[in-house]
Amino acid sequence: MAYFASNRHFSGGLVAIVVSLAAGEDQPVDPRADAFVLFRTELSDTHGLHGGDLYSIIVGGEYWALCDALTVITGLKADDPVDVAWTRMNAQGTSVVDDPWRITYRGDPGGGLRTSHGGQFGLDRTVRLRLRVHNPNDYPITVGAATAARVALVGY
Repeated sequence: MAYFASNRHFSGGLVAIVVSLAAGEDQPVDPRADAFVLFRTELSDTHGLHGGDLYSIIVGGEYWALCDALTVITGLKADDPVDVAWTRMNAQGTSVVDDPWRITYRGDPGGGLRTSHGGQFGLDRTVRLRLRVHNPNDYPITVGAATAARVALVGY
């Protein structure tokens, strides 16, 4: 299936294409493992960029992506680390190209994490975009159902 996005020109310039997604259900992350967030709920995707795999945002041209994710994680111990990353995958979604915005966060005193994780970078037809959580701990954690993401795309 082909995915394509196009910017609409209005008087004064470009309007961003916006994809807004939510996890919609809790998702486990095994110990010492990575997990891509599965976005089961589309809040806004009028251009059909949320791929059929439900993990990826796939574009058909060159775009500057402005990304923000409200990431909710439970099951951490106080001050234990967890990495959250906007990850670019190859066009097929089978291997990681890079993590241009990967940040290590720490569990709060109650063992949770609620953070806004942003990033900005280029996307094109050779990569797809995913939100990834890395659990370096010896115990499982959970990406909460309230995790949501918004990606605004502007052509260049």
